[in-house]
Amino acid sequence: QQEQQRADSPTVEEVERPPGAGEVAEHEIVKMEDVITIDPDTTEVDLNHGRIGKIENLEPLTKLERLYLRWNLIKKIENLDHLTSLIELELYDNQITELENLDQLVNLE
Repeated sequence: QQEQQRADSPTVEEVERPPGAGEVAEHEIVKMEDVITIDPDTTEVDLNHGRIGKIENLEPLTKLERLYLRWNLIKKIENLDHLTSLIELELYDNQITELENLDQLVNLE
Protein backbone atom coordinates (compact mmCIF):
# COMPACT_ATOMS: atom_id res chain seq x y z
CA GLN A 1 0.00 0.00 0.00
CA GLN A 2 2.89 2.38 0.70
CA GLU A 3 4.29 1.85 -2.79
CA GLN A 4 0.92 2.78 -4.33
CA GLN A 5 0.86 6.07 -2.38
CA ARG A 6 4.33 6.92 -3.68
CA ALA A 7 3.29 6.15 -7.24
CA ASP A 8 0.28 8.48 -6.92
CA SER A 9 2.28 11.42 -5.56
CA PRO A 10 3.40 13.98 -8.17
CA THR A 11 6.95 13.86 -9.38
CA VAL A 12 9.09 16.94 -9.91
CA GLU A 13 8.36 16.77 -13.65
CA GLU A 14 4.60 16.93 -13.05
CA VAL A 15 4.65 20.07 -10.87
CA GLU A 16 3.69 23.21 -12.79
CA ARG A 17 6.60 25.63 -13.15
CA PRO A 18 6.63 29.38 -13.83
CA PRO A 19 6.86 30.31 -17.53
CA GLY A 20 10.46 31.54 -17.23
CA ALA A 21 13.25 32.26 -14.79
CA GLY A 22 12.49 35.34 -12.74
CA GLU A 23 8.98 35.71 -14.11
CA VAL A 24 5.96 35.64 -11.86
CA ALA A 25 2.61 34.24 -12.87
CA GLU A 26 -0.24 36.78 -12.89
CA HIS A 27 -2.08 34.94 -10.12
CA GLU A 28 0.97 35.27 -7.84
CA ILE A 29 1.02 39.10 -7.92
CA VAL A 30 -0.52 40.55 -4.77
CA LYS A 31 -2.75 43.61 -4.60
CA MET A 32 -1.84 46.07 -1.86
CA GLU A 33 -5.26 45.88 -0.20
CA ASP A 34 -4.78 42.12 0.16
CA VAL A 35 -1.50 42.54 2.04
CA ILE A 36 -2.46 44.53 5.12
CA THR A 37 -4.90 46.97 6.67
CA ILE A 38 -3.06 50.13 7.70
CA ASP A 39 -3.99 52.69 10.34
CA PRO A 40 -4.59 56.01 8.50
CA ASP A 41 -2.55 57.87 11.15
CA THR A 42 0.60 55.79 10.67
CA THR A 43 3.79 57.54 9.60
CA GLU A 44 5.75 54.48 8.42
CA VAL A 45 4.73 51.52 6.24
CA ASP A 46 7.00 48.60 5.38
CA LEU A 47 5.70 46.40 2.55
CA ASN A 48 9.01 44.88 1.49
CA HIS A 49 8.90 41.42 -0.09
CA GLY A 50 5.12 41.69 -0.54
CA ARG A 51 4.87 40.54 -4.18
CA ILE A 52 2.98 43.79 -4.80
CA GLY A 53 2.42 44.54 -8.47
CA LYS A 54 0.94 48.05 -8.30
CA ILE A 55 1.07 51.02 -5.93
CA GLU A 56 -2.54 51.78 -5.07
CA ASN A 57 -5.07 52.54 -2.32
CA LEU A 58 -2.71 54.64 -0.20
CA GLU A 59 -4.95 57.74 -0.31
CA PRO A 60 -6.01 57.56 3.39
CA LEU A 61 -2.37 57.66 4.56
CA THR A 62 -2.01 61.44 4.54
CA LYS A 63 0.47 61.44 7.47
CA LEU A 64 2.79 58.86 5.90
CA GLU A 65 6.46 59.91 6.07
CA ARG A 66 8.26 56.67 5.19
CA LEU A 67 7.16 54.10 2.63
CA TYR A 68 9.20 50.96 1.97
CA LEU A 69 8.26 48.90 -1.08
CA ARG A 70 11.55 47.11 -1.78
CA TRP A 71 11.70 43.71 -3.44
CA ASN A 72 8.24 43.77 -5.00
CA LEU A 73 6.94 43.48 -8.56
CA ILE A 74 6.13 47.15 -9.15
CA LYS A 75 6.58 48.29 -12.75
CA LYS A 76 5.22 51.83 -12.50
CA ILE A 77 5.69 54.48 -9.80
CA GLU A 78 2.22 55.97 -9.57
CA ASN A 79 -0.55 56.99 -7.17
CA LEU A 80 1.81 58.68 -4.73
CA ASP A 81 1.00 62.33 -5.46
CA HIS A 82 -1.33 62.63 -2.44
CA LEU A 83 1.41 61.52 0.00
CA THR A 84 2.77 65.04 0.44
CA SER A 85 4.25 64.28 3.91
CA LEU A 86 6.47 61.57 2.44
CA ILE A 87 10.13 62.05 3.41
CA GLU A 88 11.54 58.65 2.47
CA LEU A 89 10.50 56.36 -0.38
CA GLU A 90 12.32 53.11 -1.08
CA LEU A 91 11.46 51.27 -4.29
CA TYR A 92 14.65 49.50 -5.27
CA ASP A 93 14.66 45.90 -6.50
CA ASN A 94 11.37 46.24 -8.37
CA GLN A 95 10.68 46.15 -12.11
CA ILE A 96 10.15 49.90 -12.54
CA THR A 97 9.95 51.20 -16.09
CA GLU A 98 7.73 54.27 -15.62
CA LEU A 99 7.49 57.27 -13.25
CA GLU A 100 4.58 59.66 -12.92
CA ASN A 101 3.07 62.32 -10.65
CA LEU A 102 6.01 62.75 -8.27
CA ASP A 103 6.03 66.56 -8.45
CA GLN A 104 3.85 66.88 -5.32
CA LEU A 105 6.34 64.95 -3.16
CA VAL A 106 8.36 68.04 -2.25
CA ASN A 107 9.53 66.67 1.13
CA LEU A 108 11.37 63.63 -0.23
CA GLU A 109 14.98 63.49 0.97
